[in-house]
Parts: sequence; C-alpha cells; structure tokens
Amino acid sequence: MHPEAWKWVADHVAKVGSPQRVMDQGGQNVNGNIRDLFPDVTDWTAVDLYPGAGVDVVADCGDYVHPDCDMVISTELLEHTPRGPDIVKRAFDSLKPGGHYVITTAAYGRAPHSAQGLAAIPAGEYYGNISPLDLQDWLKNAGFVDIVLNVETSTHDVRAWARRP
Repeated sequence: MHPEAWKWVADHVAKVGSPQRVMDQGGQNVNGNIRDLFPDVTDWTAVDLYPGAGVDVVADCGDYVHPDCDMVISTELLEHTPRGPDIVKRAFDSLKPGGHYVITTAAYGRAPHSAQGLAAIPAGEYYGNISPLDLQDWLKNAGFVDIVLNVETSTHDVRAWARRP
C-alpha cells in the first residue's frame, strides 16, 4: 500500500475514534496494511479471496457479511474485482448503524497491477480502475450517507469515506 492511501485511512480513523470491531475487505498483507492504525481493536477480521498473510476468513468480499462492525476498511481492493457494487453493499450490511466505511482504490490513470503483488497481471486475474462517479453510485445505492470522495491525480487514487445511517 502506498503512503498516500495509508494516510487517508489514518486521517479518517483519527476523526472517528477507536473502533472495536473492524472488518478489512481484501485484508491479505500483500504490500503493507493498516492494521497498526488500530491498536485498541478487540475484533479484527481480515477477509480475502485467497489465504495468505493476515487473512482470517477466506471468502469473496462480495458475498461475506461480518455483522455489527464499527468500521469496514477496503484498501486497494476494488480495482481487482468486477464485484465492486456487491462488495460495497456487503460493507453496508456488515456495519452497525452509525458505522463507518473507509475506501482507497485505483482510479483511472493508475497502471494495471496484480492483486498478488506481481508486476504483471496473471492470466485470469481481473483488473479495472475505478471511476469516482461509479464509486459514489455504489455507495449511494448501498444506502450510505455523508459520503466524502477524494480524487488524487498525482497517485491516481479515488478514496471515500461514508457512514451507515
């Protein structure tokens, strides 16, 4: 994970306080993660499609719900799946009322890269940069409110924060 994405998550965690129950969508530690930002979490669950470093549950994030979370994190995941709307909806379903969703993902302009940390994308692995307008629609359609979108052109990121009412 690049430093700008890490900072987006850090800034938003600092704003909302210390959650106790967190789900990390796409939580395999491929190139760094944000687990150290949550020293007081009592229930941390990292969900990923593949087993690996830091993964607690092997499942498709477009299907998996982890109920009553204070926060759901999705860092650098959405560009690696065609199931973005489903993943955003499962985040909503996993959050308790008032819970927060924090997202970082690759926007248009970012070079394609593998979810497995490889330089080239292996045959059969999906990749598609995310439009800020699509991400906003996914969040609204899932039921999120107080949506904040940020597009960083220097790193080709789209980031979001939203709350379940």
